[in-house]
Amino acid sequence: MAQLGRQELVDILNGAAFLASGGGGSRDMGQQILNWILEKSEAVELITIEEVAAEQWGVVPFAGGAPSNIPPSTKDTFLRLGLSSKLFASRGKNSNLRFALPDLEKVATVPFDLLESILSQQKEFPENHSFDKFSCVMPLEIGTGNTFLAMFVAVSKSIPIVDCDGAGRSIPSLNMLMYSVSEIPVHPATMATITSDPDRRNKVAIYVDQVSKSNELITEIMQTKEFENEGVMASYVMDGNTLQNQHPVIANTISLAQNVGSVLRQATEVGENPISALLQFLNGSGSANNPSAFLLFQGIITKIDKQNIGRLDKITVVLENQDEQISVLVLNENLIACRDRYPFDSIEQPIAMGPDLICYLTPDGTPLTNEEIKEGQELAIIGLKAPERSRYVESIIDSYLQGLKLLGYNGPYIPIEQLQNGYIRLSDPTFQSL
Repeated sequence: MAQLGRQELVDILNGAAFLASGGGGSRDMGQQILNWILEKSEAVELITIEEVAAEQWGVVPFAGGAPSNIPPSTKDTFLRLGLSSKLFASRGKNSNLRFALPDLEKVATVPFDLLESILSQQKEFPENHSFDKFSCVMPLEIGTGNTFLAMFVAVSKSIPIVDCDGAGRSIPSLNMLMYSVSEIPVHPATMATITSDPDRRNKVAIYVDQVSKSNELITEIMQTKEFENEGVMASYVMDGNTLQNQHPVIANTISLAQNVGSVLRQATEVGENPISALLQFLNGSGSANNPSAFLLFQGIITKIDKQNIGRLDKITVVLENQDEQISVLVLNENLIACRDRYPFDSIEQPIAMGPDLICYLTPDGTPLTNEEIKEGQELAIIGLKAPERSRYVESIIDSYLQGLKLLGYNGPYIPIEQLQNGYIRLSDPTFQSL
């Protein structure tokens, strides 16, 4: 067990902002939740997967949202996962109510409490042991919103958070999670409204047997006037035996975020190049011929083009330097980077794509998300191999390809290390041999 105090949490915040691949919420929002965590406790308890006893139970608390004008039956069911900036804004034209620590405490733990109550009345459980209470939480994804929301729930309930998550990055669909492709029931799940108005708090329990159906039902519920297009949830219940033997998570990702943040901080403190220091750290365990991280590009943002498609924000971020231009295409998170000359209708020259990570870092070592970038900023675009297990699960890759198709890419998933071996054009006759 490790104790995460202020410095460790700040490092995790910066590391999570980097690993989130442009998504997951802003660093400012994460900082606010971090401050609230430390108002409640001096430290967050972090435990390894191995420290969860077989008979103990864990749960995944998370938040998400969906626009009200899109039918839930729309084919590509993507949710906007993570906390909305509306958490910290006034609720309604005539309302002076803003979210504060007591509001988040009341809202964030409601799905946790409801699910715990439901399961305590359930009689049949695997491995012949009954449910008593939740002993730990696990984050849905790595990002400033859902990672720190899970930590907040953990300190609110005086239980630890497990050093893992479902993706190793932020994601725009529940289908992209290891939680979702493992044999873990998605039911029951619980959801509550995100509001500081005590008269408008609502909660529901959701019983579905497939993740795709869960996505649709969650979206439909969020679109009601009671939920105002967002909610906080609890799902993916599992015991320690399941956690250790079925491997439904990506392990050690909170520790990785902490190490990333620490490397950036220490490089800055001693005047080293933080980009070089981070690449050296990320490639430290691999050989020179088999790197895990790549400097894809460094240049100035010359254009940020935002459009709405379906449930998601499509963003094209165009960067240029003296030699070339690249674009990073976004569906809430960065899903593909390419050398195609902007503007373009289809992508012929990808240089990295999800599930591999496409991350932003300023020259002074500050990780940024898509909520923070601006035209005129200089950024290093760093590509990072996704966790191996998520790169070769067919259903996860199919989910990424659905999103990539919406962005104009119609080819297969190509691992980042293959793309970095040279230019690849979809029209090249040798492409099919990859």
